[in-house]
Amino acid sequence: MGRTGRRRRCRRNNVVECYEHTELYRSLGGLGWENGTELRVANFEETGKGLFSRRGFKAGDCIISLPFESLISLKSIEEDEAFLACFNKDALADFSKGELQFQSLLALYLIYLRLEDNSPRKAYLNSIPESFTTPYFCSKLEMANLPNVVLKQMVQQNEIIKQNFTLLQSILNNDSLQAVDLDLFKWAYFAVNTRSVYLEPRVLKLLLKGKTTFFAEKLKDEPNMALAPFLDFFNHNAGAETTSKLSISYESLTKQFKKNQITHLYYELFTSKPVPPFSQIFISYGTHNNTKLLLEYGFSLPANPQDFLELTLDDINAFIRADPELRPLKIHREKYRFIADHSLGEQLFFVPGDLLSHNLAVCLTLLFVEQNIYQLRTVAFGELPPLDPIRDLATRLAQFKLRELETSSRALAKLPDLTASAFDHRRHNEPGKGFSWRFASSGPSAPPKTTALGTNVLGDIFRKRQQKACCINY
Repeated sequence: MGRTGRRRRCRRNNVVECYEHTELYRSLGGLGWENGTELRVANFEETGKGLFSRRGFKAGDCIISLPFESLISLKSIEEDEAFLACFNKDALADFSKGELQFQSLLALYLIYLRLEDNSPRKAYLNSIPESFTTPYFCSKLEMANLPNVVLKQMVQQNEIIKQNFTLLQSILNNDSLQAVDLDLFKWAYFAVNTRSVYLEPRVLKLLLKGKTTFFAEKLKDEPNMALAPFLDFFNHNAGAETTSKLSISYESLTKQFKKNQITHLYYELFTSKPVPPFSQIFISYGTHNNTKLLLEYGFSLPANPQDFLELTLDDINAFIRADPELRPLKIHREKYRFIADHSLGEQLFFVPGDLLSHNLAVCLTLLFVEQNIYQLRTVAFGELPPLDPIRDLATRLAQFKLRELETSSRALAKLPDLTASAFDHRRHNEPGKGFSWRFASSGPSAPPKTTALGTNVLGDIFRKRQQKACCINY
């Protein structure tokens, strides 16, 4: 990620170990980290930097135990008096509860640490990449060739970032931070987005109990994110099974707090599967499809078992305009209003070898099958609508969407000097290799071959295995 350092090839598994983060080991050691599991940073061909250990792990083993004080969290912010002095207290007092997003506040704190002379976090800051490969950082020309489902979520990200940047600038009285430009804030925002871990908010509130707090009552969301130095070198794999927890339960912490006897607290990760020595150690970032991984983390998995073909209501409207049979249809505007009012335009997707989502089945039935606008509620909140009336429509819609993804990939391939963000997106949708190949190995333009169970083109996507289609939470 823009840095070089001494590397040595380990004897086993062709692991190329990195030695450029020795200062990070030392700084964490000063906070009480012992690295008892002998974790090492290495460059791996398939992922770039990641972690391995010279020892193996059994199912149930702890793979890392970081001192809580090494995390950068709301507690770090509220206890940093020099950072708090950068804010206009009167302007902050005028804030109503629920205006400020915590991720944005944490991003600003990361910038503050970066600008601080002799920052105790310097070694960690040097380990954070200088750039990120999320689609957000595509050029304008590249963005023009991205699918609608990606663009829509990028627009939402941009609105959040700009709104919170303006908000934070309005309450600062520090010249250095006020001079921070939007580009640096975007970098910090995605540093937090791609590298943070989850913390229980009630634990933070307990540890801050009895202290004067600047931000805790002004946040619009829970302060459940924290930056975890060194731990953020772990890469994601859909097959990894890991769990995180604090070394002391919330209940035990509460008892210790009442007695003023809080002992050392650690953030720990455990593996549910064995890990061989010298192999890369993966963790799970959660159940995410490739679109989510690209948007939030800047990468995708070539054979992601949690992947699905995601759509928006705009995609369905574009399909209507492009389909000669559907183009003449006049769809009652009350149907669109009903879909919007009940959030039925969310979680629209197909799954390889599985069902289409419940909301997608409902939207297609409401728009193309049900003619009585007074029956919309019955269709939406009753049993899963019959698939037969929408089977052909859904097949054509999926093929339309696949063509869009392949067109996007081909258009990006023609552009000179792709950014890393656009390159990753193009590779994700490359015909014959990426996402679309799993849905339609015979090509999206092939005619559907129906069987008693469904359609081979979509891998039996309509086969009814349950009474209702299962919605994936992502």
